[in-house]
Amino acid sequence: MQESRKIENIETKLKQHEERTRLLLKTLCGISYQYDMVEKRLVYFEGESIKITGYPTRDFISGKIKWSELVCPQDKEIFTGEAEKLRTRKKHTADHIYRIKHKNGSVRWIRDIAEITVFGNHKVINGVLYDVTEQIKLKNNLIKAEFSYRSAIDNSPNIIFTVGKNLRFTYLNHAAQAVFGNAEETKSKKATDFILPPIVIEGKEYGKSYMKKIVSEVFEGRTFSDIELKYKSGVKGELITVTRIYPEFTHDKKTYACVFASTDITDRKKQEEKLRAIEKSIEFSHDPIFWVNSKGNIIYANESACRKLGYSKNELLSMSVFDIDPHLKRERWDEHWKRSIKRKYYTFETQHKNRNGEIIPVEISVTSFEYEGETIHSDFARDISDRKKYEIELIKAKEKAEYSEKLKSAFLAQMSHEIRSPLHRILGYVSILKDFIAENLPEKTSQADEYFHGVELASKRLIRTIDSILNMSELQTRSYEPVYKKFDLYDRLTLLYNEYNNFARVKNLEFKLERKTKETQITGDEYSVVQIFANLIDNAIKYTEKGSVKIVIGRNKNRRLFVEVADTGIGISDEFRKELFKPFMQEELGYSRKYEGSGLGLALVKNYCRINNAVISVKSGKNKGSVFRVTFKGEDNSPEIDTT
Repeated sequence: MQESRKIENIETKLKQHEERTRLLLKTLCGISYQYDMVEKRLVYFEGESIKITGYPTRDFISGKIKWSELVCPQDKEIFTGEAEKLRTRKKHTADHIYRIKHKNGSVRWIRDIAEITVFGNHKVINGVLYDVTEQIKLKNNLIKAEFSYRSAIDNSPNIIFTVGKNLRFTYLNHAAQAVFGNAEETKSKKATDFILPPIVIEGKEYGKSYMKKIVSEVFEGRTFSDIELKYKSGVKGELITVTRIYPEFTHDKKTYACVFASTDITDRKKQEEKLRAIEKSIEFSHDPIFWVNSKGNIIYANESACRKLGYSKNELLSMSVFDIDPHLKRERWDEHWKRSIKRKYYTFETQHKNRNGEIIPVEISVTSFEYEGETIHSDFARDISDRKKYEIELIKAKEKAEYSEKLKSAFLAQMSHEIRSPLHRILGYVSILKDFIAENLPEKTSQADEYFHGVELASKRLIRTIDSILNMSELQTRSYEPVYKKFDLYDRLTLLYNEYNNFARVKNLEFKLERKTKETQITGDEYSVVQIFANLIDNAIKYTEKGSVKIVIGRNKNRRLFVEVADTGIGISDEFRKELFKPFMQEELGYSRKYEGSGLGLALVKNYCRINNAVISVKSGKNKGSVFRVTFKGEDNSPEIDTT
């Protein structure tokens, strides 16, 4: 009786214990299960089944839903492998993570903790299923964040590295490796091997030995910001950086490394140095420089401005442009300002008045630019006092030169008249005397003709010399005014031929005029064209003692009209040919020269060719005669191929 009561009490306690256990399992944040491996079915499945799978527990107990069917295909091998190890008792416990598919289609991560229990031949697996989806996501996000952080550090353009207490490198990002070398190259070196003095902290300079103290204080938790460090680099040379040095902690808040985060400011430093140099060049420029705002107030003035105007810098900065420019009116400033903004850059002349009231002529070059949100004028004021004096002297000199030129022209015109008039009168009297002798003293006529011929030649030479001088004067003073018209060049050459025919006959020369084209009309200045060939024919006869002088008019391959004057005279040396067309030049100079002349003929020819859009060329050699060719290019300015 007592034994049966004991058994009853034990069974009651077991039922109570089982009930409490079931109640406890139901309150777990997961699913507790028991799988009978002999009967191959779930005998117990309680907990957050709906939340984790979307299906009620009864569907699993009844076998309507099999847990293995929910396992994602890619994790089937993990799930079945662990179950097999428990079944074959290769493992007594299992703790693995795999994925299942929720009823709503989402994927959940499950942590499955299980153990096998054996009662004789009866085997059951007891386990708990936890939904660890959020934990997995959090872990993955942490991994991604850590990877992103490490990637950002590795690929940062800033130079980032860490050192231990012994100042040896423990990590270098790519930028740091580009400066100091890779991990293999720097493993035996200290950071201080690459740091150059001075180390600048808050404006104070320290030697690189101070770095040991800095690192020591960082390991105690201190942070240093904006330290200026210079790095020695085998690849990049010397770098200037602004550096932040701070501790890196472990999870338990202990410092395990000292981080150097450096920004390369080498280029910025160079630019700053350049800007300082520019500022100095502006400040100490020889010319005054002003900055003026839209109200006309002076907001900057350099040292030269102070020196030129006699004011201190503070005085000028309290003044306006109206105080120093007597010509600038305040009421017209707005109009002036708007006009200058449109033009952006321009130059004008005005005057400045210094402290003593002295007026200084200046040339102002104005440039507009934006500064602190407003438009500013930068005015370069150059003192042009010396230039103004020079300009006045230049004007006086010009007026004097013009007056002298007028005097010269008047003198030449007067001399021409004064010389020509008596000569023509003398020639008239000579002609009367010649006729008188011929009528009254016939026996003296031949002797008188010789004398009169000499007088006539000398007189013509004198007139020709005067004409050449006057013509050259007109060309040099640009007072010659050509009159262009159409005329027949062959007709003019015929007149010249007839005029010089007697001269050639006296010297026993063969003298010819040959026409090779019927098209001999040109448009030009008739007087200067005739003078070209009068000089060339005159020279050809004068410098030829025997042989011939030939004039040819024709057209070249380009259909350009040309005239050639060829002779068999004394020719021209190669050396003198360079001087041929210069005024007053003759190959033989001095009183002992064999041939007469002023040396102006060919210089006039060259100028007259230019007036008539023609080119002159010459072929000659000493004692081989000469060929002068004048080619008319017509109304266009096309290049002439025949320029021997």
